[in-house]
Amino acid sequence: MKNAITFLMSILALSVLSCNSPDTAHTKSEDAAAVSEEPWVPEVPKSSELAELMRLMFETNKLRKQALLNGESFLPYSDNFRRLHTAKHTDESKNNALFHSLAEAHIISDSLLTSLKGFQKKKEAFNGHINNCVACHDNFCGGPINKIKTLLILD
Repeated sequence: MKNAITFLMSILALSVLSCNSPDTAHTKSEDAAAVSEEPWVPEVPKSSELAELMRLMFETNKLRKQALLNGESFLPYSDNFRRLHTAKHTDESKNNALFHSLAEAHIISDSLLTSLKGFQKKKEAFNGHINNCVACHDNFCGGPINKIKTLLILD
């Protein structure tokens, strides 16, 4: 044990001495120059058009939920959300007939939601609308399901 401690102390002493040797010593101006270079920025993949559209849909539905809970009215989706059918997917192999039928069901449920009167009917339609999102994500991209479920209006 004593030999191990002596060995570790020797390594530590050598590393401290080597850090201060003239070959590796840096001046403060050299260190400042190194810091002043452009910072490293990690490469982050860009979101697909569909992912961005769905984030916007989430934020829109978050506002709609609050409006519904406050007894306020809200407008139907803008025509922008019909781009569900044309937006570029993250994985184009999932741009298929099932996706398009679920996207159309979502758009139709939106028109139903905005045509109903009365809190209870609107709440049920809103929850159905959100469950359409969950059904689609069950088939294609399960990652955001828990986040989507936060939009449901619970009793």
